[in-house]
Amino acid sequence: MKKFFVFIMFFISHGLYAQYTMTNATVYDCQGTLTDSEANSVNPGWYEHNEDFQFTICPNGALSITISFDFFETEPVNDYIIIYDGPDNTYPIIGGPYSGMNLPPQIVSSGCVTIRFVSDINVAAEGFELNWVSEIIPPSPLNISLPTAVNCSADVFNIQLDQNIHCDSVYTAQFSILGQVNQIVNAMPISCINDSTDIIQLNLSPGLNESGIYSLNFQYTFRDDCDSIWDLSAPYQFVINDCPLQVNLTADNDSICLGDCSELFANVEGGDSTSYSYIWDPIWMNSPGINTVCPVTTTQYIVTVDDLGSATAQSDTI
Repeated sequence: MKKFFVFIMFFISHGLYAQYTMTNATVYDCQGTLTDSEANSVNPGWYEHNEDFQFTICPNGALSITISFDFFETEPVNDYIIIYDGPDNTYPIIGGPYSGMNLPPQIVSSGCVTIRFVSDINVAAEGFELNWVSEIIPPSPLNISLPTAVNCSADVFNIQLDQNIHCDSVYTAQFSILGQVNQIVNAMPISCINDSTDIIQLNLSPGLNESGIYSLNFQYTFRDDCDSIWDLSAPYQFVINDCPLQVNLTADNDSICLGDCSELFANVEGGDSTSYSYIWDPIWMNSPGINTVCPVTTTQYIVTVDDLGSATAQSDTI
């Protein structure tokens, strides 16, 4: 029973790889197995006389291809393999010529690779078997931009990506928006064509109803041409600065005796926090405080705050 189980697992794992016999061809598989032509009419499984084949392996975005030989037997000197570091035989030789019965070493290319096999008119042999595994260029993370500005109280807006992604991957991605008010985000792809889009609609709850800096993060998976899965993240920051100003003037003590002092401070939210302007009555400096006051009669203090932008100036009194 154990032998049967092992055999099935071996068959499944090897069945995933592309399998080729030597011929003139260009293939784009990220991994696979290549054997000699096995075209010998007298000795089945051997290569034939007078062969001269070039087999090129060139996956999309290949950084390197590693070739390992599992078996090797050719007529010494006359029947041989040469390996070129590129898509044809005009590129530099990185392996060979190999012949005889010594197993060639592992070969690593700098991209596409071409394997040439030559046999003469006389002796043939059992041939060779090799496998290859590719490393491809890692995917570039997405960059996010906003097609239109996001205004206060927005609960829906679109983000623009600098490259297309699969629409299905949007539903499995994780979105977060953190800031003055953390958001629950529901994302959906927009304008999908052939399961691809570069626009995503974000639906927010409770909405961007407070000014401040918000951090958007988009975490997603990407399947490359070699079926490797990459976990990628695309961060983005944006500012909400048009929410209504909220001014709250506080004192450490709003009832004092003659000769005592109190400290006033203006707490402000909303608008553009980088450009608040403070006007006090009675007159004091352009600052939220602490404003130390020592009135000799019952006195009313007013502060008016403006962000010099689209938010309306607001006041509070104590």
